[in-house]
Amino acid sequence: MILFKSFLLWLLIVAVFIGIGYLKADEPLRPPTGPEPLIAFGAVGVGTASCVLIGLFIIAQVRATSLPRFLAAVLLLGSSALSILVPIPILSAAKTATLYRGSYYLFQGEHGMWVFFVIFYGFWIALATFIVFAICIFSVRKCPAQPTAAPNRPVTL
Repeated sequence: MILFKSFLLWLLIVAVFIGIGYLKADEPLRPPTGPEPLIAFGAVGVGTASCVLIGLFIIAQVRATSLPRFLAAVLLLGSSALSILVPIPILSAAKTATLYRGSYYLFQGEHGMWVFFVIFYGFWIALATFIVFAICIFSVRKCPAQPTAAPNRPVTL
């Protein structure tokens, strides 16, 4: 059930970002440049959704006392940094897929600036996500021990 809810949350975040891209585009589904905002914002949404889900998993592990707080903050920083880079292969794949398809070229010429746009927005979103989850990591209370529960083992990397 947790996996299903996580997938739905990931899908919801990506859908919100695609919706923002739809609203930002002049003619969203009209070639040659119409789908670019949808793909770019969707790629940012994939990185952000992955970062949010990893952050929620890390908080759950800290709460269960199986992950030290400092290690959790380092893992959160790494996942935030990785979420900035996730959209680049998505844009590259869209560019490569439409490279020799007649007059339909995505992310070509000055439209290649979407890569910088994605990195810029991804950085600020990842920074905000990191700050929010870092505050949660250092302020969350640990679950009280249950007398009948087995002891938690620390996570080793």
